[in-house]
Amino acid sequence: MIFPIKDKIGKVINAVIQHEDITDRKKMEDELKHLATHDSLTGLHSRAFFEEEMRLISKERNVSTGILIIDIDGLKYINDALGHQQGDKMLLAFSKILIKTFRPSDVVARIGGDEFGILIRDVDEFKMWGIAERLMSTLDDYNRSLKSNRSPINISLGYSIRNDDSKTVEQTFKEADDMLFRVKIPKREDVRRSILNVLRTTMLEKDFITEEHMERIKDTAVSFGELVKLSSDEMKNFILATELHDIGKVIIPDQVLSKVGVLTNEEFEIIKKHPETGYRIAEATPETAHIAEYILHSHERWDGDGYPQGLKGEEIPLVSRMIFILDAFDAMTYDRHYRKALNKEDAILELKNNAGKQFDPELVNVFVNKVL
Repeated sequence: MIFPIKDKIGKVINAVIQHEDITDRKKMEDELKHLATHDSLTGLHSRAFFEEEMRLISKERNVSTGILIIDIDGLKYINDALGHQQGDKMLLAFSKILIKTFRPSDVVARIGGDEFGILIRDVDEFKMWGIAERLMSTLDDYNRSLKSNRSPINISLGYSIRNDDSKTVEQTFKEADDMLFRVKIPKREDVRRSILNVLRTTMLEKDFITEEHMERIKDTAVSFGELVKLSSDEMKNFILATELHDIGKVIIPDQVLSKVGVLTNEEFEIIKKHPETGYRIAEATPETAHIAEYILHSHERWDGDGYPQGLKGEEIPLVSRMIFILDAFDAMTYDRHYRKALNKEDAILELKNNAGKQFDPELVNVFVNKVL
């Protein structure tokens, strides 16, 4: 802006020029605009932007438009079991796959927690199939690159094409969403089972346990269960809970779980959280929900000094008390990264010395005198 300077008779004799640097303001305006139209986590377009683009497309005539709706299968299970941080990592990875797959002119948006929408102009059935195939191929490449302890990304998708003005954009969206629903429902249990298997593999790797070692533990568990006279259903639950009781360890950082020295108080608090994490993992799928309670209480002590709830004596479920003994004996008699194994006799002595303190004394008697 220019401000004139005048003399006493009103003649302009000079001027002051004021210059305002609006760079920061313009940058802030651009950032606010970006936040309004983009998803804060993935950087993809937001649902609001997607819906506005649908509104604009509805005004176009004689333009073939495709709508693709995609769900990440099992994301809620990941969030419930492992926390939203792990789920967010999966969302970010999939967002990069979408960016790699689609054209800059396509509208790629996150329209829900686990749901993505893509608007594609100038497309027909053949092109749409090609796009879907390209997406699945890119996703397969990503999943093949993962380590065995990482959950693959599985998706369900539905699409519809608006070839002429006889069908609204809203109808096209609904058709795509309906197709997605029909595809997704039969896959739910398979997806949860797949994720659970990945978590189980991760647990074994973190604890340095081989499949053969796990089979030996299960054989001992069967003998223990028979001597305690568990029913057929109780036996199945005991075996499954024995196998999965430490699945919550998947969230414990490797540097804590593999530490050789004495754990700090903070590190021990992290360790103590794993039964609750295991409970959430088990509870999240029908296949394991019935053993969630056993997992939660598998580190409770007979004297009440265990965790997470400090249950005492027979307040602790029978199966959890059995797992605690079986797990303790196994931990003592196999080499660990932080110490060498005890011989069988010394391990038995430890169990006897802690009967009535850590362990149910009657169950210790059965385990020591009849199982081993």
